[in-house]
Amino acid sequence: MCGVYMAGFMNGVTFEQLTRGNGPTKICMPDGIDGNRVKQLFEGFMREYPKLQTEAGLDQPGLAVGMALLRAYPCAGVMK
Repeated sequence: MCGVYMAGFMNGVTFEQLTRGNGPTKICMPDGIDGNRVKQLFEGFMREYPKLQTEAGLDQPGLAVGMALLRAYPCAGVMK
């Protein structure tokens, strides 16, 4: 179930990238990434930052997944 959520989130990010044009996209996911890989990234990120599970305003799954993806796959020119 979690892998399906991650795949859906990843598809949303990809859609946003495709529709944004030449704007300042910050997450550049590599080809071939799947929901299970995003799940692994998310789990590692949450182990590293467990307080995100309880911090008000940061405990939203979409925000945490986005932060994990931004850290793992920043676009060229965007600092990690």
